[in-house]
Amino acid sequence: MATPANKLAEHRAHAAEAARRMILRGGVEAANLRAIAEEMGATTGLLTRYFPDKRELLRETLTGASGFLLAQVQLGTEGLNGLAQVQAAVHSSLPLDSERLKAWSIWAAFAGLLRGDARLGEIHRQFPDQLRQILIRGLRQAQLDGQLAAAAYPAFIAEALVSQIIGAAMRSVTDPGAFNAAKIEAVAAGAFATIVGK
Repeated sequence: MATPANKLAEHRAHAAEAARRMILRGGVEAANLRAIAEEMGATTGLLTRYFPDKRELLRETLTGASGFLLAQVQLGTEGLNGLAQVQAAVHSSLPLDSERLKAWSIWAAFAGLLRGDARLGEIHRQFPDQLRQILIRGLRQAQLDGQLAAAAYPAFIAEALVSQIIGAAMRSVTDPGAFNAAKIEAVAAGAFATIVGK
């Protein structure tokens, strides 16, 4: 039997999923409360019981996309360390399948809203910041294992890799036909080799 807290979480997740579908079809502008309620088969009044305002619902939607991307990286790097961890983190963060492309599309859709909402900006930075930390740990371990020069600066390399990942993801979101999975993998492999020196 579902508890009230579980039921609330279930309804909130259903609303965030409806918002995600609306954003994927028409951008953040299309995700107004009335359209989201209609998408989930509910009334606007019912929707506002779970999300009193649109900003809260949008934050939840972005949190879900960022959380999905982080989970992909964590899953992809499980049990790995050193350069193998770094390479797996890069690979598993890229939009190489439809679900990761959708998550990156949601993440990208919020870029224009960040100036007016500090909390949204914090949420938007969470995935790149967490990815950077995973990369730094792998790079430091690679140094200890002799896979990376002792003079290398892991934080700088991680920042360069995160920038390349975001750039590749944005290209894929804005032009998926020209910047498909095969091209992303080729560019990522070249960037990894150049930046890491392997």
